[in-house]
Amino acid sequence: MITTLLTLGLLSGAPAAPVELYPSTSSELVCSTYQASDEMPDQDAYLLETGGTVEVCQREVSPGAGTFAYIWPSGRIQARAVWGTSYATSQEIVDLLYVGRAKAAGNIYQNERIVRVCIWYTRDGVAITDKVCSNASSDSGVWLPGPEVSVSAWDILVWDAPKTIFNMKVGRANPNVF
Repeated sequence: MITTLLTLGLLSGAPAAPVELYPSTSSELVCSTYQASDEMPDQDAYLLETGGTVEVCQREVSPGAGTFAYIWPSGRIQARAVWGTSYATSQEIVDLLYVGRAKAAGNIYQNERIVRVCIWYTRDGVAITDKVCSNASSDSGVWLPGPEVSVSAWDILVWDAPKTIFNMKVGRANPNVF
């Protein structure tokens, strides 16, 4: 397993780092990336053959964080393509309520197909929401986007409490696999 830590904005040109839309705070997205393999099975490596890429990212949220979104837009248009754009967002609804949304569109971003996007919130290393996942599918012989999924989390009013973290896990595959 090859693990690389990168901070979005410090390393440019990373193969498939998402594009940040609506930056609202100085918090940064921190990711680790690894290759799917037979030796390291991953329950979230949906539709990934050996060599597919799994990326796990985290970003701190806090009251006043507003909305931030990470998108993986398609870089090219192809005939019969029905994908849209894959994304993961966290929106502050009220000072203490965050709603995360995600969608795996099956689109190709920087030569890899986005086939799964999972999101969840944690605090002090413990999940405070379920992990929800959107899965693109190719059952019909054409890649179709998965449904949008969402999850919500309440923050707490203790000034020195552990921070709430927005997590996302993205599965990317060879664009020629169906």
